[in-house]
Amino acid sequence: MKRKIIGILRRINRALPYLILGAMLCLGVRYSMMRSRLKQHYILTVGTALEYKVNPRGPGGSVKYSYEVNGKMYYSTDVYPELHRSGEYSIVGKQFPVAYDSADIDNSQILITAKKFKKFSIPFPDSLSWVEEYETDW
Repeated sequence: MKRKIIGILRRINRALPYLILGAMLCLGVRYSMMRSRLKQHYILTVGTALEYKVNPRGPGGSVKYSYEVNGKMYYSTDVYPELHRSGEYSIVGKQFPVAYDSADIDNSQILITAKKFKKFSIPFPDSLSWVEEYETDW
């Protein structure tokens, strides 16, 4: 009985890396599909940057933001490796355009840097030119 259990555990241990890799691949494909769909069916609204968390291991950080659609507030977080850490306190509390998916309102992205505007083929507004001093080349 003990040998059977050991044999089962060994088979599970051999399969575990493949299961993890498969799950990561599925999540990556899903994320890519969501971003692609967002770029095809986006609607712009105004959002507010609520928080900027610096990435302790690499460049930039993540921006937590809120936006309103049809009277309901939505919250999301977006990664910004191209936004320098010195911009941490400059963007919090400021308003920026937010692109959200017309079919899935939770699928959104806040547009702060010229790089993000370019992904949506939207010209970078002059009113956000002050953000350019916090951009890096990542």
